[in-house]
Amino acid sequence: MLELIRENLSPSGVFVLEMVSKERLAREFQATTSRELPNGDVLFERHEIVDDWTRIRNHWTLIRSGSTRTFAFTHRIYSGQEMRDSLTKAGFADVRLYGDLNGASYGFEAQRLIAIARRSV
Repeated sequence: MLELIRENLSPSGVFVLEMVSKERLAREFQATTSRELPNGDVLFERHEIVDDWTRIRNHWTLIRSGSTRTFAFTHRIYSGQEMRDSLTKAGFADVRLYGDLNGASYGFEAQRLIAIARRSV
């Protein structure tokens, strides 16, 4: 997918990707959480790290007006280095990592993983 994104950027295009990082998940992981949403709904979340810390499996149950709906999904998780390597392998140049949208340096304490990569000419 990253190769297709690079191919569809203009010659001087920049790709920005924002996500939670594997480092933050390792630091703050909770298998189960719940919270009340602003509209009064209640959301229960169950999380499971699978496939040797490459994916997170999620089950969300939403309670609204006495009815429940459950959503299950899995997504890939990346460390900063894994994302840099993936972008470089896909042909991006000048890959930079940041810890937030204000340009803080990326490291173990970063709240987010922001990757900015340029299309190689």
